[in-house]
Amino acid sequence: RQCTVSYTHYPGAHDHAGDQHVPHVRLSGLWLEQLGFAIGTKLRITASEGQLLMEVLPPVETPARARSVRR
Repeated sequence: RQCTVSYTHYPGAHDHAGDQHVPHVRLSGLWLEQLGFAIGTKLRITASEGQLLMEVLPPVETPARARSVRR
C-alpha cells in the first residue's frame, strides 16, 4: 500500500505568525481492521528516520473494585 503525506494547519504554532503547515498522514480502510487495528484499539507508535511502526497494544484490564462489607 502507498499513501501521500499531506499537510494540516497548526494555528500560530511555535510562535510563528499565522498558520503553520505540518505533515499529516491519514490511514483508513477495512484492511486496518483485518490486520487487528479495530476501532478504539490503542497503539504504540515508534518513530525513526524515514519509518513509523504502529503496534496494537493489548487491552488493559482494570482491576475489579473490592466490595465493601456492611455489618
